[in-house]
Order: sequence, then C-alpha cells, then structure tokens
Amino acid sequence: MLLGEVRTAEKSNEIKAIPWMLKLLSIQGCIVTIDAMECQKAITQEIIKSQADPVLSLKTHHRHLCLGIDSWFVQSLANGVANQAHSHHLDPTGPSSHGPIESREHWLIEVPQPLRRATKSWRNLQTIAMVRRTRQGGEKTSEETHWFISSLALSTGAEVLAKAVRRHWAVENQLHWSLEVSFREDACQVHKDNAPAHLACIRRMALTQLKQETSKILGIQGKRRGAGWDQAYMETVLNGGMV
Repeated sequence: MLLGEVRTAEKSNEIKAIPWMLKLLSIQGCIVTIDAMECQKAITQEIIKSQADPVLSLKTHHRHLCLGIDSWFVQSLANGVANQAHSHHLDPTGPSSHGPIESREHWLIEVPQPLRRATKSWRNLQTIAMVRRTRQGGEKTSEETHWFISSLALSTGAEVLAKAVRRHWAVENQLHWSLEVSFREDACQVHKDNAPAHLACIRRMALTQLKQETSKILGIQGKRRGAGWDQAYMETVLNGGMV
C-alpha cells in the first residue's frame, strides 16, 4: 500500500526527498527498507530519530564496508560460523509451473569487532546480514548474494530480517509492475507542468483502492473495467471493499 509521495526537485534525486517523506510518516516501531542507492548515513539518522529500525541494502558505492562484510561472511561460513553468535533462516520457494526453483538463505550477526571502525559513523548499527538467493531452472543454477546493515538486534532473528527483505523485493512486483501493466504508466504522454505528478498520485491512490477490494476474484485490470461498467461496484471499490 502506498502511504505517501514526495516529488523530487529538478536536478535532484530520491536521496534528498526521502528525509522529507520520513517526516510525513509515523513509522515508530516499524522496520524500514530502502534500495541500495539510498543507503545513506543522513537517511539512517532520520529513520532512527523516528524510532524505527533501518534494514539497508549495501552495494559497491560503500565499497570498503561492502567488501569488509563480504570478506567476513566468507571467512565465517568457511569456518562454520562456529565462533560467531548468529541467527540463520532458510526460506525455500518450491517449483512452480512457470518459473525456476528458488531458495533464499539469511544470516544475521552482530557487527564483529574488526568491522566496528568501518561502521562507527552509522548511527545505532547493531547487525550485519547476508542473503544468498539460489535459482535453479532446468540444468542451470545461478546464485546472487546481497549484504545489509541494520539496527535490528541479533535477538530479533534472521526470520524477521527475511520477511523484511522479501517484502521489500515485492514492491517491484506489487506496485511498480502493477502500475506499468495495469495503468500503462510508462507509456503516458502527459509531461506538462504538474500534470505528471498529479496523475502519478491518482494512479497510486486508485491502485490502493483496487487492491483493498476483495469481493471479486479479479486482477487489477479486471477490477478497473468492472468499476467502469458497474456504478455499484465502483462505489464498493471507493469504499475500500465495503458494500
């Protein structure tokens, strides 16, 4: 569900807009996940200030920290993680009729002593994590590894981390993909003045209402057509699924 939207300034990007968005939302006690590009110390501080826990993806734009965490996990796993308090969770996904078999393995450990200097400037950082995704389709097997930093305590457990990461990855399928396929957002030719921002807001509000309506077993496109054909059903959609 989309809870808010902030328009980025011209010649700016999401990094500048996210702190404003965080101020608009009540996120106390929540886990906040953000893409790797927005893994920034100032954003982390805003999340902590709001009494929430960040789980931030790392990539090579934080080269030394990313390589340090990677090396530590490689070494720890080679030794069986015997000398390191940790939490582990395996999240298997079985085969489907249209896709490969995928499994996801998660490790969560407290920030080890050798990495504390590299993580010192990250506020309230308590744990680091690694997620390994293995996909098998036919005779081909591929593997991806992702690294995360977090304020979650080790006692929270890798299963909670796994749920947060899985829901973050679902944003692409459940929001962005739906906007493109069901609303053909990328094909929109409206570019003048504030119209693109207004239409984007309306699309997201409409998508939220359509997702909340569960009385009919239809896809988003089917619900849109149904609301256009049937005044009563449109009112049901607008009332959040309540007749």
